[in-house]
Order: sequence, then C-alpha cells, then structure tokens
Amino acid sequence: MAQRSHWVNCFGPIDESLITDSEVFQIDAMSRDLAPLDKNTSLIRQLITGFEACYHQADKEAERIIKAVAAGKPPRKSTARPAKRKRELVNAHRLLSDWRKDHNARPAGVRLGRIRAAELLAPLASPTALMKWQVDRVIDRIGFALDPSTTTLQKLK
Repeated sequence: MAQRSHWVNCFGPIDESLITDSEVFQIDAMSRDLAPLDKNTSLIRQLITGFEACYHQADKEAERIIKAVAAGKPPRKSTARPAKRKRELVNAHRLLSDWRKDHNARPAGVRLGRIRAAELLAPLASPTALMKWQVDRVIDRIGFALDPSTTTLQKLK
C-alpha cells in the first residue's frame, strides 16, 4: 500500500491499486508536475482546502488566500477582529452569560447588531436542560473566540 500525500487529507492511507478513476489520475499527474511542494506551498494549500464559501467572512478569507498566493507564503495567524464585531461578541457573551444566571434577565439597551436582547432571548423564554447546556456551549465558544487562552469549559449547570 502506497501513500499519495495529496490524497491523505481526503481518504487517509489508500491502496493505489484500487484507484481506477481517470479524474484521480489527472490530479495525480498535476501533483507530480508541481512536486515537491515546499512548506509554504503546503500551508497555502491548507488555506485553500479550508476555505468555506458559506462563511460570513468568506470575502475576507478569499482576500487572505489571494494575498498568500501572491506572497508565496501564508499570512500570520491573527485572532484580531474589527472593533464592532468584537464588541458584538462581547455583548453576546455577556447577554448569554447573564441569561444563564437569570433566565428572565433582559438587559435594556443591549443589541447584537440590529437585534435587541429581548428579541434575541424571547425564544429561550422556557428553558429546558438541553437549551441550558447548548447555551453553555455557545458561551464557551464565544469565550474561546475572545480569548483563545481560555481552556476551561463551564461546568454543566
């Protein structure tokens, strides 16, 4: 069994004798023409492979990839967010954390974008154990997005 490094991320180790698809052979030929790939090229390939067009910041991600291709190296990792987006994440974290403490809490004046807190929390008016657990996971994820050094998940309540 041989490994084609350019297929491992799709299939894992594969038995080459089982591949008879002409499209796979064409991709193999293109990979041979480009080989060997240096580290930066492989890292750019990872950016391209990880691109999701449905992501709400897909245009910014596409811009990052284009700049990486032009520079021949991937950009530095950054967790920076525009001030407005960061403020909205902080508001979401605070809003949901407050809701977990008091399910009737409706902070006046708090908005997430154009949505008022009361409007956002209205569907959670009758919380179930599952809803509480799911909101805890959202709080954890937002907390991690705001501070990646946060590793302790909230205890189940």
